[in-house]
Amino acid sequence: MAELPLLKYTARGSTPAYTVVAWFKELGNYVRLHFGEVGRIFDLSEHGMEYPTANPPSAEAFAAAELSGLPQDVAALVKAENVRIVMQSYHKKVRELEEAKPKVFAVIVGQLSEASVDALKRMGSFDELAASANDPLELAKQVLAVHMTLGSDSAVQNQLYAAEMFHKLAMEPGESLVHFRARFDATVRAMDAVGEHTGDAKRLAADFARKLEISGAHRNTIVHLQNTGAVLDTVNEIVRAVSNYKVVPVGAVPRVGTTFVAGREEDESNDEDELSRE
Repeated sequence: MAELPLLKYTARGSTPAYTVVAWFKELGNYVRLHFGEVGRIFDLSEHGMEYPTANPPSAEAFAAAELSGLPQDVAALVKAENVRIVMQSYHKKVRELEEAKPKVFAVIVGQLSEASVDALKRMGSFDELAASANDPLELAKQVLAVHMTLGSDSAVQNQLYAAEMFHKLAMEPGESLVHFRARFDATVRAMDAVGEHTGDAKRLAADFARKLEISGAHRNTIVHLQNTGAVLDTVNEIVRAVSNYKVVPVGAVPRVGTTFVAGREEDESNDEDELSRE
């Protein structure tokens, strides 16, 4: 589709994080528009990359409104109609999700370069996924793993590389909080996709806060928030707390012994809107 970006696998094995993040964002917006909630599989944040839930209704869901005063036969009819409506809604959600899966799978494949498909095949899972073509979430995870790790047929090598990239991840000079958070999320998701341990939400929040502190851009902010007992147990909480902090941050400085990740884009015109939607 001409309106969507084509993700291109690079010969060196690891596509710049911002290229991957932008691709996931564009496809997510498109899928949400045309196929609904299934678009959350492209959300790289801590609450994304999962199918929308369509849990069977609980007993409470079948409870009708107050029926006192109605004849017994009428009350029974009302209850039966309520059950029908609840079950109809549940099955509609399940059906819509199952109908959307192969369509979204096709959208993903259509926005992968030939080199990207070849790289997926080398990892050994693409042919099986393509045979059924009904699990776009797993395909999205594999796309992330291939383009943000070595894309090797060795799981251990991919895990080591993903862990190394997470360790080296640092905020760039002039980089916005929104952009850095997006790269952080993508790097964590890549680790998860190749089976590398990422820690729980609190550990990831601590890692995120530490990277902000080390970068220099938000060092004083993070230290002050921690010293004043601010709740910083999730990445979302840190982003909100830092973005609402009134002190203007100093410029970011690179860590000793590390380099900033290549491939950052400069367009930050929508940062404020993105933060307001957090």
